[in-house]
Amino acid sequence: MHTMKVCPICQTAYENADFCPADGAALIARNPEDSWLGQVIKDSYRVEQTLSSGPMSVVYLARQLALDRLVVIKMLRPGVADADSIQLFFREARVASQLNHPNVIQIIDFGTLPDGTTYLVIEYLHGETLGRIVEQRGGLSLENIVWAMEQLCAGLAAMHQQHIVHRDLKPSNVMVARISGDSTVVKLLDFGISKPLHEQDLGFTRSGAVMGTPGYLAPEQINGQANIDQRCDIYALGAILYFLITGQRPYEGESGQQIMSNQLKGPPRPLGEMLLADARNLMLEPILQKAMLIAPAQRFADTQSLLEHLRVAATTAKQAAQSTQAEAIAAFSQYQLVFAGELLPGVDAEQAKLQIQKHFGLQRAQVDALFTGQRRVVKKAIDHDTAMRYEQVFLVAGAICQVEAMSDATRIVPTRSRDDLSLSHAITLPKSTLPGQPTPTGQSHPTTQSLNTPTAFTPRTQPSAIQVQVKRRRRKWPWLVIPVIASTAITLAVPSTRYRITDWIMQLQGIPYPRGVTRDTLILGMSAPFSGPAKELGRSMQLGIMARLKEVNAKGGIHGRQVQLREMNDQYEPDRTRINVDQLLAPSGVFALLGNVGTATTAVVLPTILQKKTLLFGTLSGSSLLRQDPADRYVFNFRASYAEETAALVEYFVQEKGIAPTKIAAFIQNDDYGRDGLDGIVNALRKYDIKRPAIQVASYERNSTRLDEEIARLQSLQHEVDAIIVVGTYRVSARFTVAMRQAGYQGLIANVSFVDSAALANEFKSLGQDYGNGVIISQVVPMPDSFADGVLRYRNALHKFYPNEKPTHLSLEGYAAASILLEAIERAGRKLDTEEVISELEKIRDLDIGLGTNLSFSPSNHQGSHRVWGTVLKHDGSLAAIKLTQDERN
Repeated sequence: MHTMKVCPICQTAYENADFCPADGAALIARNPEDSWLGQVIKDSYRVEQTLSSGPMSVVYLARQLALDRLVVIKMLRPGVADADSIQLFFREARVASQLNHPNVIQIIDFGTLPDGTTYLVIEYLHGETLGRIVEQRGGLSLENIVWAMEQLCAGLAAMHQQHIVHRDLKPSNVMVARISGDSTVVKLLDFGISKPLHEQDLGFTRSGAVMGTPGYLAPEQINGQANIDQRCDIYALGAILYFLITGQRPYEGESGQQIMSNQLKGPPRPLGEMLLADARNLMLEPILQKAMLIAPAQRFADTQSLLEHLRVAATTAKQAAQSTQAEAIAAFSQYQLVFAGELLPGVDAEQAKLQIQKHFGLQRAQVDALFTGQRRVVKKAIDHDTAMRYEQVFLVAGAICQVEAMSDATRIVPTRSRDDLSLSHAITLPKSTLPGQPTPTGQSHPTTQSLNTPTAFTPRTQPSAIQVQVKRRRRKWPWLVIPVIASTAITLAVPSTRYRITDWIMQLQGIPYPRGVTRDTLILGMSAPFSGPAKELGRSMQLGIMARLKEVNAKGGIHGRQVQLREMNDQYEPDRTRINVDQLLAPSGVFALLGNVGTATTAVVLPTILQKKTLLFGTLSGSSLLRQDPADRYVFNFRASYAEETAALVEYFVQEKGIAPTKIAAFIQNDDYGRDGLDGIVNALRKYDIKRPAIQVASYERNSTRLDEEIARLQSLQHEVDAIIVVGTYRVSARFTVAMRQAGYQGLIANVSFVDSAALANEFKSLGQDYGNGVIISQVVPMPDSFADGVLRYRNALHKFYPNEKPTHLSLEGYAAASILLEAIERAGRKLDTEEVISELEKIRDLDIGLGTNLSFSPSNHQGSHRVWGTVLKHDGSLAAIKLTQDERN
């Protein structure tokens, strides 16, 4: 009998599981119809709605009738009302009632109903959990983090002063609530397993069961140590700080047990390897590292110590970021550019007008207004460098303008708002949560106007001063042109200056940066599984991509820009991929998508990608969907197709192993990926006059491990099948192989490259390495331990930036895909956009990146490589190269 349970955090249902693989939370059984809804308790509280349901209690939204206000009622489940459960519930009520603090949720009432049901009435909070806020924003700013941590530490300090340990701190147990107007406050929730230090654990907490949430509970809780004190809460604060900075849980795993095992191995992933919402938060890494040390004695002794160190680090980070702008602030808004229609000798007025009109994108009437002979302020409140650049543009057109220092009466002096000086900013909730929130206004000064608007030219007449200045300029103009030409040649030789001028010209022409591009960065996006059954596919592709990006960035980036990767976890689910891509392609999103994983996950977002004219490059998929004829303009592939991989496997079975084409079967994932692989097998067998109905095919559902029925069908046919091609994920493939071998199947089993040979080998290590011996995997890149030039560069980059990672085919594929895309971006130049990069990609002919095959694209061919390599697993889990095709064997 299958028991259906639900995650209390994400509400996902699972069969026969105890922990949510996405959240690490303990799963709860589905509840039958609730009889308390609509009932009035103690003549005071009417139960109106079920809010959540846990293993021991149910939480309701109710109305306190006397005061006509909403409250929350927590009731102990009658089915678990043993002595220990009741004592724990009583202790929760007692602990919470002793904590009269603004950052701790308040207890209103507590008691036992006539039928013996114990209840607890708590204040109702209007807001969102910290977990949901951070997940939606992908991390918080430095100021928001300080604000949240100050209040978290204050509430926790109040607990510790009462000698109470929370033991279950996590983002979902912290609420950002509205208190009045638009003000917000942090509240600590859920004291279900909190314990006064002087009290003994209750029976089931002494029994060895781990109490708390994997990823946030301290190592001493995992190990079941006695005498746990407030330092377990310090560990949880460090884990929460990591989450606030990154938007991701500090540890991942497919089960609560695996998450806790990862915790005991060491610290979480370094912040320097991740794309942060606020780069200043890197300065906080020493704080979370110390808080999350495995040995309690090495952590911060208390919340006050942690908070003091946090404030010092945050102050340092903020000052460092502001100091880089100090010189610009000092010189801000001191100069103005003035023009009175004067030209260099011999310059034709009409030609000068046309050049200025072209440079600045002006209307003809605007240009004519400049040449009336009256003194006009072209641009004011600008720094000296900007003013000199404007002057140079006019000078190239043969026009004489002047840079003047503004008087103190008209100079704009920037000031810092109180928010700029504050270290702590409150987290604001959206309008749906805080109605009536005013819309923020722009920050630009009303007197600062763009050159391409008519109001930018303010007439001001001072004829006598102009005449004197024009005469002086006429005498000096030959001596001014020579230094301008010389300085221009010198500055263009310096890359940073050249980039600055290029950007400035773009700004003058009104050309904005493309989405995902700034002066200093170019951001690429990736949606892939980083948790769940296919997580190693996403992690390996990301690893290879990041190794190449770090390699390029260490040499200065591309045309002065550091290239970043914004990764989002889709858990190999199309619906999550759709959400991710919508965010990645938002106005503040990424320039292009690189290394997305999967066919079905890509299929659901491909229309959006094409509609938004976004470059999709190097997807981990051999699907024909991404290989249209003629090619979709915005879709480029590096790897060979599934049709080419399966054709190579069929050729190997028939030509090299002498297997009859009629004895080749398929085991596929029942989605676009599996069906695409099956189409390749069908097409490959067609030349042997084998039709689709004659091929034995079994399938399974994506992200499922229920394989028994389909495996049994192939087992019953094993004497009729000499070779099986698996088109699936590594975990399913390993379990399928073990089941077939245990049933006595002696035939060949092969996989396409999507399976990830390294992940497959690791699966066999846990299931039994002998089962993997002889399993064949087709590959779209050469052996990662070969000595080809490109592979050597890949291994060197991997060793330099990720010294603990082993080379794999999949991370090599990510490295190669990133190399090709970055080559096109490099060719497109500093002033780039999507169309320019695509144009450069389509010009690539016989590009040799050192993989043993040349890569080519064209307007009608968007697949760079058609080469397929072969590998086979050995007894020890290592790979050996084999030659799949006749061309290779010859």
